[in-house]
Amino acid sequence: MKILYNETSRIVNVFFRIAPALAFIAFGVGRFFKKDVLKNTGIGVAVLTLFEALAAGILVALVLRFLFALPWALTVLLSAIATATAPASTMMTIRQYGAKGKFIDTLLQVVALDDAVCLLIFSAAAAAISAGGVKGLCAWAFARPIAYNVSALLLGALCGLLLSKLLSPKRSRDNRLILAVAMLLMLSGICAAFAVSPLLSCR
Repeated sequence: MKILYNETSRIVNVFFRIAPALAFIAFGVGRFFKKDVLKNTGIGVAVLTLFEALAAGILVALVLRFLFALPWALTVLLSAIATATAPASTMMTIRQYGAKGKFIDTLLQVVALDDAVCLLIFSAAAAAISAGGVKGLCAWAFARPIAYNVSALLLGALCGLLLSKLLSPKRSRDNRLILAVAMLLMLSGICAAFAVSPLLSCR
């Protein structure tokens, strides 16, 4: 029992350390969700993200199940994770080469959106597996992780609106930076307390 408690505490500590890093990465990607950028790309980004994420997940699921003969529970979890794209490596590569243009804007929006798709799919898959399959799955156990992620998204939108009001041109650059960092740390702390990824709330 003591070993289990120590392992759980270690996982929680690691999550609290990772959450701020994820928050800053998400905040960096979030600048590509401005109205003018979204108008230029249109609904095509959403369609592209959906097909890209689902195609990757389905392909990984088929390979793991029929080629490696993994159990369905592990297959579903790994395929749900496969729908995501690492935003940090993509942003670093683009920044290194100074790439710009409509293709880059579309790429970064897809990278950001498929993480949201991954979180929702993974939450639903984890809830189904932890309940022992679809037969033992109650509605709340399935809806709770999705509700947490949606709530985190709404909380991030409210905090973003508040932050836009606070970051007035009258404030100094250092003052605006302090407010932005404080808001990100607060959001990542709230998300970590509820074991929710801050990727949605900090965009």
